[in-house]
Amino acid sequence: MQYFDINTWLPYDILHKADRMSMCNSLEVRVPLVDKKVAEFASTMPVKTRITPEETKIALRTAAEREMPKKTALKEKLGFPSPIASWINDPKYHERIVHEFHSDTAKKFFNVDQLDFLLKQHAEGKSNMQKIFTIYTFILWYQVYFPEDTTEETVKLVHRTKI
Repeated sequence: MQYFDINTWLPYDILHKADRMSMCNSLEVRVPLVDKKVAEFASTMPVKTRITPEETKIALRTAAEREMPKKTALKEKLGFPSPIASWINDPKYHERIVHEFHSDTAKKFFNVDQLDFLLKQHAEGKSNMQKIFTIYTFILWYQVYFPEDTTEETVKLVHRTKI
């Protein structure tokens, strides 16, 4: 799995995104610990010094404990969560999603009752963010690229990035 991540996900996904997003904002960004020599050294370390079922980044955390408070060194990894889950529940966006989930486009591809159920579950605390967002963006994509089924208003909103 690590081999796959190093050879595909890092260079062709996450590092590419970091580079593009930083350039869009006129920033020069460096990703910590992504250095060829560091990676080569890390790959020579025994697996048990890198990861166990209970702990990740063992060598890094051990070294960090010498230089910083234990609480900081052992802090759990925190990704870059997006606010999409909360947007789905925000009335302004929720109404748009419901509207699109009941559109003719949605009815072509999905069971609308199931879409409503996903939204209901999400509102009750089950995170259906990925499914909801994927379906919503698919509907918008379809409406833009297959305009014979799309209202002029939707096309204008999407092209102005108001949705």
